[in-house]
Amino acid sequence: MPSFGLRTLGELGRSQETEPPRPSRYRAVGRRRGPALGALVDETVGLFRELRRAVMEIHAEGLLSGGQRKVLAELERMGPRTVPQMARAQSVSRQNVQSHVNELVAEGLVETIENPEHRRSRLVRITAEGGRRLHEMNRVETQFFDALEIEADAGHIEMATEVLQGVRNALRIPRVGK
Repeated sequence: MPSFGLRTLGELGRSQETEPPRPSRYRAVGRRRGPALGALVDETVGLFRELRRAVMEIHAEGLLSGGQRKVLAELERMGPRTVPQMARAQSVSRQNVQSHVNELVAEGLVETIENPEHRRSRLVRITAEGGRRLHEMNRVETQFFDALEIEADAGHIEMATEVLQGVRNALRIPRVGK
């Protein structure tokens, strides 16, 4: 089993006697959320950097980029897809996804196949080796996350996930008149 160099992540999700607020309560009229959202963004950026460092440490060899991994995960979850379909689902450019697909094809982790619905836009499919690599990365990370000392139960973590999803979704809404 890999050594992860564990440490306590601090006061994240300290339980209280009352039930934690549900995401719908964050829509309270008249409540200033700007400073709280600013702090959440700062913490999210810091967390992203720590996660990136941890991932590089626990996957010392055979590391896939975040974009490559996202392509593999989507193909495993959704089945064969075109590059434009994956780009729309990830809110990134087609060229960005195409570069990841090209790298994954070169490593034998995905392959392109005929698309019965379109002559020119081929389908991308995960290979057995791509699935194996993705499952191994997920297994190692699950061990790592299970071993972290976090003062939060699964409910707190799920609530934090919902809040982050809500912020991300709000940022995706097109702004009218801007």
